Amino acid sequence: MTLKGKNEIIIESTANGKKTKNIVFSKKSYELFLKHGESLKSFSSKEKAEEFFFSLKDYLIKELESLCLKYNLFNMDYTIESIKNIEKVYFDLYEKSEFKKIGISREEFEDALGIYWGECAIRYDSLRHWVVEENWLVHGKYELYLEDRFGNKISYKYFDNLFKYPDNKTHKRMFREFKKMVMD
Repeated sequence: MTLKGKNEIIIESTANGKKTKNIVFSKKSYELFLKHGESLKSFSSKEKAEEFFFSLKDYLIKELESLCLKYNLFNMDYTIESIKNIEKVYFDLYEKSEFKKIGISREEFEDALGIYWGECAIRYDSLRHWVVEENWLVHGKYELYLEDRFGNKISYKYFDNLFKYPDNKTHKRMFREFKKMVMD
């Protein structure tokens, strides 16, 4: 890492021990990326991280299936329409403060949203898949991503704090993101 002026930071990117490119960030952006990396779960190896995150993914899907059956939340059929439905359920639960009433925290439900969205994307485009990767700034910290055929990745936590997005007055952000990121 090199400081370039007051407000820019240059990070050398490497692959297989060889320098590949320089990445330039504003100091503020770098601090945000670093804070995010530090907030991730730590693991002693990628294999341990994969074991944890793939188990978490399976658990969240089973938990969501169970809640859908028990409370008739929405038809969990992995269709594009179901993305609209799960977002509607999320906002209904949020606005009525009823997450705890059905036995799940808002944060866990948001994690399930991200996993469900990813599973819908995989069914729409079979070249997408889940990957676990070490954070590029903080060694030993890992995250679960949905990766597309071009290597683009989106975190399963992409929809955390969905209620805070100012551009989501119609409560269709998940669907819009699906159209933009998956269908285009």
